Amino acid sequence: MLKARVFTAIALFVIFLPVFFLLPKPYLYIVFSLVISLAAWEWARLIWPNNPSRPVGYAVFVQVILLFSYLALHRVIFDSLSMSVIVVYFLQAMLLGSVFFWVVCAPYLLKIGLLKQIDRYRFFLGVVGIFVFVSAWYACILLRNTDLWLFISILIVVWSADIGAYFVGRKWGKTKLAALISPGKSWEGVFGGLGCVLIVFCIVKAFGWLDNFETHLQIKLFFSAIFLTGMSVVGDLFESLLKRLAGQKDSSQLLPGHGGVLDRLDALLPTLPIAAVLLQLLR
Repeated sequence: MLKARVFTAIALFVIFLPVFFLLPKPYLYIVFSLVISLAAWEWARLIWPNNPSRPVGYAVFVQVILLFSYLALHRVIFDSLSMSVIVVYFLQAMLLGSVFFWVVCAPYLLKIGLLKQIDRYRFFLGVVGIFVFVSAWYACILLRNTDLWLFISILIVVWSADIGAYFVGRKWGKTKLAALISPGKSWEGVFGGLGCVLIVFCIVKAFGWLDNFETHLQIKLFFSAIFLTGMSVVGDLFESLLKRLAGQKDSSQLLPGHGGVLDRLDALLPTLPIAAVLLQLLR
């Protein structure tokens, strides 16, 4: 299992590293939309596990929204500034709605989720998924347009937390984080992930890569990294809740050793929109 996980991770790294650095932005955003649509398909499979056609339609619907938004923003289908402005307002609303869900609603649902049946939440989760996936795609655009290394730094924060949590939890994990939702996750793993993020932050600071930022901004970045680490755990747990309610171990088997695309993006779905909003607030 670990060998498959490592092999898949290396393969994804080799494939997507050139994509991030070499692919022109327009094509990069299309790649993002395709990956997001795959995750949307898996999300819908968890909501409607006995209806194979509905997840396909759901993913296509998400892809259509993303494609329309992209073409409208670049005035390919509507050569009008007013239409671009409307689309921006739409995407901003999706972004804020997603952040509200992750910060307020998701922790509450994690608390009561196993007390309810998924049948009562199918429509709600379907609507929430639209907000989640559209906002994640839009957050990718905002962060990438701001600065490539800023975007990559957000990914590094989440991936560092995931790696630290996985290995520390596997070695020393005893205190269950949410035993009924995800028995394999532990508080030791959470703190291991947080410690890994703090180590990365200290390395970045030691190499002087934050010297261009004023001290008060560095402090804000430090606490933002901690907050994003916590929200990555919320994203991870919420996907585990969906899988538990659907009776599935993984969102799919597209990535050997990792499960599905959603299993790799679950921690990014809350952190990317939140990071995009924090960026707007810190400017």
